[in-house]
Amino acid sequence: MKKYFTFANRFSPVLLTAALLGAGTFPGQAALPLLPLLTNGVAGWDCTVTGPNGQSGIMFINFTTNLDAYGNFTFNNLLFQTKVTPGSLTTNPRGSGSDSRGDTPSSTGFTNLYQLTAQSGSWIQDTQHSTVYGFFIELSPAASGTNYITNQVSFVAKITANKRFTAMYSSSLGGSGKYSGVPIKTNLVDLSGSWLGTEKLGGVSSYEFFTLTPYLGYGFPNVYNINGSGPGYSLSGGSRCLLSVSKKIGFVDIKSTSPTNFSLRITAGTLTGGSTAPASSTKGLASPGTNVSYRVSRVSP
Repeated sequence: MKKYFTFANRFSPVLLTAALLGAGTFPGQAALPLLPLLTNGVAGWDCTVTGPNGQSGIMFINFTTNLDAYGNFTFNNLLFQTKVTPGSLTTNPRGSGSDSRGDTPSSTGFTNLYQLTAQSGSWIQDTQHSTVYGFFIELSPAASGTNYITNQVSFVAKITANKRFTAMYSSSLGGSGKYSGVPIKTNLVDLSGSWLGTEKLGGVSSYEFFTLTPYLGYGFPNVYNINGSGPGYSLSGGSRCLLSVSKKIGFVDIKSTSPTNFSLRITAGTLTGGSTAPASSTKGLASPGTNVSYRVSRVSP
């Protein structure tokens, strides 16, 4: 069993074709009154991701009244997730490189994605306008670069206008879990500046130096571009940092030794230190699916 990962900038939402968005249509859905998904003028919800198998992450989701090919409303979301695995790990038969994939813990048999993805999906509401149902797919490039592994995700949510978004989700590769959110805020701590990172992987510690700068390419706030280096590799080409209003922080790092040879590390933790000395001790997975810890602190704004 393998755990697949992809990067948000490696595919476009146009890949989410009408054939993949057709399930679950309610005729006349577009004519129904809308739930008060947002009442404060902020576009979207800021959610933490948790699950019974150790999943951890952040999801930003923005519901729209745009329609898919079947008359359902659509949403956009940005999601990263990772986990800390128990037990031993299987061997990755593909090794490192641009087509490397992470493997699952052999002791649990549980398959979980660790990745950063930007995608779109479809949503409807029930006739009482009290519940939202939604689904989307995560596409992971196969080794050929032309085929895709599809992870199907569905959720059911209860929403309190301008206050709370709570959803239970089910994933074909990632198992089940929960999204817990509040409206997105744009006045969080500014993480811009120079940072020191310390990776501990397999008993070896490595220092990394990198900068964080705001990244607006996904259309959501509180996303940062990572640019830096470690011993023998660079941190660039889609590396990102996400910050949640809950003070959860995540690092999605692509460690490149050449344009065609890279590995993935995704970790999550809690932001400490406030605006003057932001720092975090994060944990997660590194290719090919090994537990990793990653301590970070800003050294200058």
